[in-house]
Amino acid sequence: MHIPLRLIERVCVWYSLWMGMMPTDIVPAIQRCFGTHAYSRSIFGWCKAFQDGRTKLSDIWHPGAPQHVHTWHHFRQVKVLLDQNHSISINRLSQSVGISVGSTHRLLHKDLTLKKCCAKLVPHNLTDHHKNVEEEILSGLHQALPQPEVPQLGDHDR
Repeated sequence: MHIPLRLIERVCVWYSLWMGMMPTDIVPAIQRCFGTHAYSRSIFGWCKAFQDGRTKLSDIWHPGAPQHVHTWHHFRQVKVLLDQNHSISINRLSQSVGISVGSTHRLLHKDLTLKKCCAKLVPHNLTDHHKNVEEEILSGLHQALPQPEVPQLGDHDR
């Protein structure tokens, strides 16, 4: 079982206070034991917390930035916005949905498997339907554009 170093350090701080040592004496003792890994500012903070009556050694949970904002609701919102406008930027998507740019990027590239191509977000792997539509568009463009005349070898003026 691995016990984090910071937890061992806190136990030593608590025990030293319980034995009657002063915080100014605890810091050098902890630094002798743990070397450069001991942080004097956190040791003083834990000394104060234990002197004020704190009994738990673990960190207190407090709200902060969530680790994930990957929900089905966000997935659907991003998909709907993309269906409306394939040229929408990741920044605009993240602002519209209300999640970070990194989470939006992850939704697009990992979950929806899209990539940026010609200012549009397109699937990494085209389906047969997408391939057929692309082929029709390209053949229509090929027929609509005038074909350049290619000179034959030997037909040039000398």
